[in-house]
Parts: sequence; C-alpha cells; structure tokens
Amino acid sequence: MRVSQEGAAVMTRPDKTRRLIFSAIFIGDALLLFVLIMIIVTGKGGVLQPAGNTIASVAWPLRLLVAIPVVGLSIALRAWSLTQFLQQQLAGESTFDNQEISQERPSLSFPPTQPTPDNVAPSQENTSRDGPVPFQPTVDSARRRPTVYDRVRDPEDLSDLEEHPHMRLFPASEEHNVLRYGWRVIGASRRGYSHAYEGKYREDDFHVRLSVPQVHSYGLESDIALIAIADGVGSKRFSRRGARAAVLGATEVEEAHLQELAAALTESRSQYEAVARSILLQALHTASCHVKSRAQLDMLDISELHSTLLVFLVAPCNRRQVFVASAQVGDSALFAFAPKQEEHAAPCEQWTCLQQPQIQASGNEVQPLMRSTPDVWEHNLHCDMLDNVVFLMGMTDGTADDIEPPRATGDRPEPDPFVLVHDFYLHLRGARTAEQVHEFLGYKKRGSFDDRTVVCLYQER
Repeated sequence: MRVSQEGAAVMTRPDKTRRLIFSAIFIGDALLLFVLIMIIVTGKGGVLQPAGNTIASVAWPLRLLVAIPVVGLSIALRAWSLTQFLQQQLAGESTFDNQEISQERPSLSFPPTQPTPDNVAPSQENTSRDGPVPFQPTVDSARRRPTVYDRVRDPEDLSDLEEHPHMRLFPASEEHNVLRYGWRVIGASRRGYSHAYEGKYREDDFHVRLSVPQVHSYGLESDIALIAIADGVGSKRFSRRGARAAVLGATEVEEAHLQELAAALTESRSQYEAVARSILLQALHTASCHVKSRAQLDMLDISELHSTLLVFLVAPCNRRQVFVASAQVGDSALFAFAPKQEEHAAPCEQWTCLQQPQIQASGNEVQPLMRSTPDVWEHNLHCDMLDNVVFLMGMTDGTADDIEPPRATGDRPEPDPFVLVHDFYLHLRGARTAEQVHEFLGYKKRGSFDDRTVVCLYQER
C-alpha cells in the first residue's frame, strides 16, 4: 500500500496481486475441506449414513465424480498461487507491507580504491596479489530490497557539523606531510554506513602533528610524526566531542620535546626510549585534560564524552630503520609491514601488530580513556626499532574488526592471522592521497557499518 498526497490509501499492483494470491489459497483450502467433510460424513460408516440422509444415499461413483473436479480445482488454485508468489520474488517485490530493511550485502573482498555505484556488488572470489578483484553488477537497485547503503541523511541538529564533518582528511590543502628518508603520511576518517543511514554524526576522529620541517637532503622534511586516533563510544550522544578533544590534546606536545627525541635517536637506545615514553605519557595526560575541559565548557557529564585513544609517534632513523613508540586505551590497532625477499612469503612473516585491540574480560567491551589510569597507559606503551619496514597503518575498530584473524576450520586449523591484513594492504597500497584513502574506506562488507579511520605512513623507494 501507498498513501496519496491527500492521505487516502491507494491500492498498487503488488497489493492487488497479493490479495488475489491469498484469496485463491483460501478458496482452494475451503474446497478441500468440503470434499473431506463429504467423504467423512457420507462415506461408508459415516455419521449420517444410519439416519438415511439423502446425501448418504448417493452412490460412491457419483460422489467421486463430484470430488475429483473439486480437488483438481483446489490444486490448480494452489499451483497458480505458488507461481504468482515466485514471480513476485524474482521481480524483487516484497510479500509483506512492513518488510524489515536488510542491512547486509554479501562481500568477501575489499573493493578497489575508486567509488562504487550502489547497484554494484563485489565478486565472491578472493583477492590476489595481482590486485583487487573486479566487481560484477547485480540486479538493478530500483528492483532490489533497500539496504543500509541506500540512504544518506544529515543529523537533525547541524550545529556540530563544522567541527565534526562527515569526513576528515590529512593532508588537507597545503598541509605538510613529508618525513625524512622518503616517508609520507596520509589519512582519512569516514562516517559509517549505519550513522549515515540513521542521520548521526561521525564519532571517529584523528589528528596528525609533524615536527617543524628542517632542511635535509631532499628539501624540507620533518623528523617525527605524532598521530592520535580516537573512536567515540557509540552509546554516548556527544562522544564525538570527546574524541575530537582527545586527539587534539594528545598531539599538543611541545616542539622542544620532539626535537629532544630526534637528537636522542642518535644516542643510546635507553635514552631515546625514555624520551619517547615521556612524550606519550604526556600526550595521554594532556588528552584527558582536554576532554575534561570540553565537558566543562559544554556543561556535560564526563561520561557523555567517552572515547578510545591510540597515540603513536614515528621517527625514521635511516633508509632501513624507523623508530615507532605507541600507547593506547581502547580497541584500535597498529600494524607494520616489512616485505620479505622471498616471493611466496606468508603474511605472518611480513606483518607485525604493534598495538592490538584491548577487549575486557567481561565481553565485547573496551575501557574508555577517561576511565583509565597512568598505570594502564604505562602498561600498554611500547617502543620498537623496526628494520626494513616500508608501511605502517593505524586504525579504529571500524576497520580493525574487518581484518581480524580468521577463525580456524577443519581445512585450516591454524590460519595465518595476518591474511586479511595483507589483503587490506594490497588494496590500499596504491593510495597516494587522502582522497584515495577516503574512497577506499567506502568498501562494502557484510556486517561492517561503523565509522572507519585509517592513517598510513609509507616509504617511497
């Protein structure tokens, strides 16, 4: 049914067809019931036979002569009803007026790094090292059931849209993103499909801080990148404000401290690790102070601004070594890729997880920043001097959940835990701008509708 502009109900063609189907089923069942009653009541030993009922005196051949056409008509009505039902299903029409909207579309691989039309779905084959699997068109979008991908809405209250746009890119126009020894930083944050469908804000956020560029061999280059990524807790209405305050606070580190680390990297390991730990602990402390200040400014309870926070700094030391220090509270992830010379090296031989999601023992829950303590920060802080690494990527759970280790099966009792991480990288490695990263993050994958944020650092060789 649909409603006219005047408010009156209007019968559409699918509605008429459905009523005919239900009517045919009802009439067919009524005819079958009539034949069954006639046989039971008037047959041999029937309940009316001893009373000499007129119907009971009818000969059996005559009763069969009446029953056979009636049964045949009932079967024909049933067959017609089934045919009409199947035709409706093939045509993509729902048989119910209040059909639930499906929020899933099957997808077993990530798409290429270009936009994909709504009426195109990914191939069911896995990706390979040669690049992304081409997409195959499905049924026209006008004839399939609506999905979570089919509606994009703005929030009813647009007062926060300037500070919290539906996407964030780095580098923005004329922003510096070059580190020493050929390293580059790019990143993007994209509103998830569920938030776009429901008309909500993006709750992820990130911020990149580079040390003041210095003149080196290849021009103006920064020595250190300090990156913060946050994910607002979905159950809190203003968690986006907490996420924004956290990433801005975490990257508000004095330039002198970053230069101190750059100088210490030429000294002993114990010295530069101590400086890096001091910077990260200061970053987490400043982030929590910023969240408290934002809560006071907006006159909100601190719990309304809960978010996770991943902070990491990257300092290239030479063409083959890069120093990475990281700390987090929450369920983000940080990966490093060091390719092997062997052609068929397994993903687990090339990838390292520097920060993995922290899930509490009580279930699928994470501890937000504002409920953590300095002891937790210290416990989750790691310093790594990495050799031959050419690619780093930090991300929120909206992407990390899509590339988590596959489950063991009978055929693969011990699957490679980084096989999906590597598949993700194969599609992302060609991106050289923040816009390309943002386009890639629009991939469609079953059950994946959360905000997505990824910051990549890659070395050009």
